Amino acid sequence: MVAVRRTRSTAMQTIHRRAAAALVGSLLVATNVASGQVAPEAAEILRKAAQVAASLKSIGYSAKYVPESQDKTGLPAIDATVIATRGSSSSSHRISIMGTTQSPHQPRQAAFAYACDGATVYWVDHNEKKFSFAPAAQSYFIERQAVFPEHYFSADAYEQELKAPRVNLQPSQTIGQVPCHVVKIEYDPRGQASAVFFLGQRDFILRRIERRSNQPGIGQSQGSVFSVSSMQINPTISDEVFTPKPPEGFNEQPMPAARVRPAPPPETSTNGKHADRTATGPLAPDWTLKSMDGRDVRLADLRGRVVLLDFWATWCGPCRMAMPGVQRLHNKFAGKPVSIFGVNCLERGGTDRAVQFIRDKGYTYPQLIDNGFVANAYGVRGIPTFVVIGPDGRILFRGSGYSPQQEEKIESIIESAIPN
Repeated sequence: MVAVRRTRSTAMQTIHRRAAAALVGSLLVATNVASGQVAPEAAEILRKAAQVAASLKSIGYSAKYVPESQDKTGLPAIDATVIATRGSSSSSHRISIMGTTQSPHQPRQAAFAYACDGATVYWVDHNEKKFSFAPAAQSYFIERQAVFPEHYFSADAYEQELKAPRVNLQPSQTIGQVPCHVVKIEYDPRGQASAVFFLGQRDFILRRIERRSNQPGIGQSQGSVFSVSSMQINPTISDEVFTPKPPEGFNEQPMPAARVRPAPPPETSTNGKHADRTATGPLAPDWTLKSMDGRDVRLADLRGRVVLLDFWATWCGPCRMAMPGVQRLHNKFAGKPVSIFGVNCLERGGTDRAVQFIRDKGYTYPQLIDNGFVANAYGVRGIPTFVVIGPDGRILFRGSGYSPQQEEKIESIIESAIPN
């Protein structure tokens, strides 16, 4: 990793904050679903991969993230160098990510960098010459999710994959020069969402993920490929790699609110998984937001009603997958004491883009505009995130990602919470 250390100073001076804003595509597709048909040989491979992930101390590799249908989704592709050492928790892993992104809306490559020293996350905005930082436990970066899957250091990530309805072993393939086991995971019994994992036959370390999702109502299938090369297992990495210095002439400042997420309360924390609560959950933070048609909407005025919030953005593939289901719930509960809102947040390209998207799709449930403060208050760490609030103002459910099972769960919670 010597070459990486030599180039850090130069790369940090050419970072563009807008890089890779929408890379998650299908990274947030839910994996916490009911157990189903799991082939024993596939389960054995995933469990061995989990054991390796639990023991891995450090890793380095070159990564590529390639979304399909770029001309339709606008999602950028990414090339990056990733270096990471294990911490005591996901937020305390030490990680350095340096690379470039490119998309139809961004013809020229844009350089970006991300670093976490285990306590603080660093981000540089080259255009505005700002050097930002935030506590690692409170930061959320989709750039990191795109090229650093949690499977490298998390045994639980593989255990969650084993809860999918179908897990099967596919014919072996070679990635680069590495022979790999190939495991296909279907998250939806109807075959609408799946992933194919390529794991080294000798070391059981992840080399590639192919994800695909196809939901009626969004007009196209979604897909992405994450792949790695030049992998180094347990390399020795200098601490300075994870603590970049502000480039000369840059202003130091805290991270923008949209990048910062307070940790969710323990009783409703999902950490990328699904959770549910009864009426004993915490009181939902109050808010007042503008709707897309200019009205003020205040949570306090909705007491006595069940409220569903769907935090979303136009660039988020799973968000778009979930929206037909949200519209269905809006139609089903029309005339009942239920209020369903889309909350547009973390948007790239301004409010006009979100408004036009809603018009083009014909969605009729109310849409609210959030500049990041409400998402921040609700501990949104990834989108889509769904929050169900009971008639008494307490949080009944919070879950992230999309799956038909979660949609059914939300529907059931709303039905049971409607006041008599």
